[in-house]
Amino acid sequence: MALDITDRDPIGSDKATSPPLLGTPEEALAAADRVVTDIVQGSAERERTGAVLIPQLHVAAEAGLLGIAVPAEHGGPGLPASTVVEVLRRLSRADGAVGQLLLSHFVITQAIAGLGTQVPAPRIYAEVLAGAQLGNATAERGTKHALDRRTTVTQQGDQWLLNGTKYYATGALGAAWIAVAAVIERRDGDTATVFVRPDQPGVTLDLDKWSAFGQRGTASGEVRLENVVVDAELVIDEAPRRTRSPVRRAFSVRSIRRCTPRSTSGSPGPHSKTAPNSSAPGRGRGRRHSTPESSAPMRNRTSCAGSVS
Repeated sequence: MALDITDRDPIGSDKATSPPLLGTPEEALAAADRVVTDIVQGSAERERTGAVLIPQLHVAAEAGLLGIAVPAEHGGPGLPASTVVEVLRRLSRADGAVGQLLLSHFVITQAIAGLGTQVPAPRIYAEVLAGAQLGNATAERGTKHALDRRTTVTQQGDQWLLNGTKYYATGALGAAWIAVAAVIERRDGDTATVFVRPDQPGVTLDLDKWSAFGQRGTASGEVRLENVVVDAELVIDEAPRRTRSPVRRAFSVRSIRRCTPRSTSGSPGPHSKTAPNSSAPGRGRGRRHSTPESSAPMRNRTSCAGSVS
């Protein structure tokens, strides 16, 4: 049965209400605690049944938590990464899948800070402050590494066409925007990050195409992109690989790794998923499931300010 992911009020609709601006770490953590009180109820049952977590994501958005990392130059509080990490930690203790879903949101929120006031940062940040969630469509099957992409974006006049298939799309559930990693066709391997709406023509979310040993509520399934028409301002050219432009540094794998929380102990933290070991079915063993936001060793950090410098 397909997941029902349509139960969200579009940004700017009459039903949507503006979430509060949480201006200090103390305000953000107090809001996180209130959300925790709400979402911890029934979390074990939701995990057992594979429930869709749209209501829980709504609670986090309405509390103002999604906007805490928006830079001050875009009207946000620009709270430090240490606060974001602690918010995610508290949410994950209440419901690990909720924390995992929102990790992608905060990674992308930090990444586009490298754009400064260039498009589409002002537009994306304005919607995040209004309660929009950002999702991820980065990983592909059968590629050699994170920048070995088969999804293509092709320029056609003033617009672009996006085509490809993404897997492990953690955070696409409930997202208002999905950041898609692509290679620019006819540009010798140059890459781009492309923002698309989950409900625009050509975008298909098959998020229940997913089997996991834990955190099934993340619905980290498949995103198919078929001739998706994208405005030029939503295509972030990451610049040639031989350069070190601010945009390329902002969206590099290294930058994402440096802004992603993980325990230094080496043991799987609240953002790790486990999938069945296909080589030993029924033996209760598992393997860590590598996703774009959990695929490399990372340390706890108090600031991500250097990730785009």
